[in-house]
Formats: sequence, C-alpha cells, structure tokens
Amino acid sequence: MSSPTQWTAVTMKLIKGATSAQPTKVDDPSGFVDNDWYQVDLINPLDSNLVFVAGIAQHLSNEVFDTIFKWHQAALILDGEMVVQCRDNKSVYRAHEGDLFYWAPGLKIRMGGKFKAYFVKTPATWRWIKTPDGKKKRLNLFDIEGEIIYPGSPPEENRPELIKEAKTKPSYPPKMPLMKFIRNALNAMPVQLDDSTQMPTDGWQQIDLVNPRDTDIGMVVGIAKHPTNTMNPNISNFYYHQAALIIEGEMINYDMNTGDVYKAQVGDLFYWGPGHKMRIGGAFKAFFVKTPVPLRWINTGNGKVVLNMIELENETRYPPTQPDETPVNLIKHA
Repeated sequence: MSSPTQWTAVTMKLIKGATSAQPTKVDDPSGFVDNDWYQVDLINPLDSNLVFVAGIAQHLSNEVFDTIFKWHQAALILDGEMVVQCRDNKSVYRAHEGDLFYWAPGLKIRMGGKFKAYFVKTPATWRWIKTPDGKKKRLNLFDIEGEIIYPGSPPEENRPELIKEAKTKPSYPPKMPLMKFIRNALNAMPVQLDDSTQMPTDGWQQIDLVNPRDTDIGMVVGIAKHPTNTMNPNISNFYYHQAALIIEGEMINYDMNTGDVYKAQVGDLFYWGPGHKMRIGGAFKAFFVKTPVPLRWINTGNGKVVLNMIELENETRYPPTQPDETPVNLIKHA
C-alpha cells in the first residue's frame, strides 16, 4: 500500500451498483450522529485530495439527534422517510424517495426517521477506518486533539449598537437560507441550453436545483440529460470535482487519458476529478453535484446563456515570474 506522501488523487472512478451499497454501522458518533447511524463512503477523501466525499447513509430508527453543519452537503433520499427540523425556526420537513436537501455551513438541525440517502459534501470533514469492532471515526478534521491554533488579536473596542444596526438594515448581497428542500427533485425537467459555445452541442439539457447562489458558490446540484445515443464530439476537461449518479438510461464514458470505456446504468456512480479528460455518449439522465462551481447560468434576451467561471472574458491576471533555469535533469543539490 502506498504511503500518504505517495498518494495522488484519482481523476475518474466508477462505482457499479452504488445505491445498493451496504452502509456499515458507525461505532463512535462523537455527537455528529447517533447509535442507529450507518454509512459507507463511495468517493472517499483520498480520491479527491480531501475536497469531496460521497456515499450512502442510513438511519434505522425514529429517534432524533442534533447536528451543526460546518460544510456544504446535498442529500438525496433513496428510501424511507427522513425527518429534519431546523432548530432555529422550528420548521419540519418530511422527505421521501426522490426528495432533495441542501444544508449550508452554520445550519443547526434535528434529524431522525428510518431512511436511506445518497449524500455528497465538501469539504471532506472526517476520515474513517474499519476495525474488527466495526467502522470507527478515525479523525475529525474540525476537532484534532492537540492541534496548534495561533490565537487571533483582540478587538480594539466593542460596540453593541452595531449588532442592532445589522438587524435593521439590509445587507448586500442578501444572506441566503441555510437549508433548501426540493420535493420530487428527480422529476425536475432539464431544459435545452441556448448557449452551445460552452456546452455539448448534441441536445444537452440541464437544470440546476441547488445553484451557486444558494451555496455561496460552494457547490452546485442538478439534473443533466443527454437525449441521444451518439458520442458527444466535444472533449470535456475537468477543472473541478463532480459526482454523477445515473437515474435513467446508460451513460458511456470515454476516458481520453487512458482510452478506457466505461458504461454506467441506473444506480451507478461516476466521480471525475481535476485533470480528467473525457467524452460522453449514450442516452441518459443523471443527478450531479460539483465543486467548485465552474459555470453560472444567466437569462438574457437571447435565452439562457452561460458564464464560464474558469475563463472569464477580460479577467485581470497577474503575470508569473519566469524560472531561473530549466536544466535537462533534476537538480542534485540546491
């Protein structure tokens, strides 16, 4: 097995039968979940260099527990009923198969119910290790014992009137809710894109259910549809992390880095990371999550067009300094 210093993140991973994966009991909840929680990470932190994690979670009782989110997370209900209550405004949501939650950092909820869900979150907040006694939490990245934390400087003064002013005056941009719930998310109808300069040219359809503004540009969640069996002529270069769960048809992935061809059906899960190059084919519909956000959609008089966050027109860029030398071989000393 490679040591951590030798590990490199994968650029593509396919998990057949992802939604049928059997979660493992979590034996040390440490306050994040309760004793009835089961989980399996399909795309684990090592796959994505600690940026992205996706898997299947299951809760086996109607007991409830409290959680505070310090990360962005999407949860698609696969089976049963997930009951979620916002602890601040007391709103209760009862989610069933095909319903979607998005939770933002800072949200405090109470959760329970017998359910199974597919989840994706960023960043990867903890690591797991399987022991003879079961699946245990190895390292909580928000609470590392003995971690050295440099203290911040104290304020010059305290003005309580500023708190009152913040409550009475509007802020810009407006603060988005910390939770978004979408009933029957998988039945949302993707729309034909009007801008073919940035996207596939063979009838690609898409709709963002949780858009960048919902997440403070933390992630984007939606439905994509490729209506034909043809192979798309464009090559996609990935500068971001993306998971795609197939919900209809068959997606064919042509890996342009290796020449490998993968075919995924309903319930299969793809992960693509930065550096991956591919073409896609097949008639399919997929539920996707990606981070960071590469594209934004804008309604104009000419229809729905895309703002490419990777290649902004006329973006100012500070030029790099050239190397001092470029020898043929690796240097032997400084």
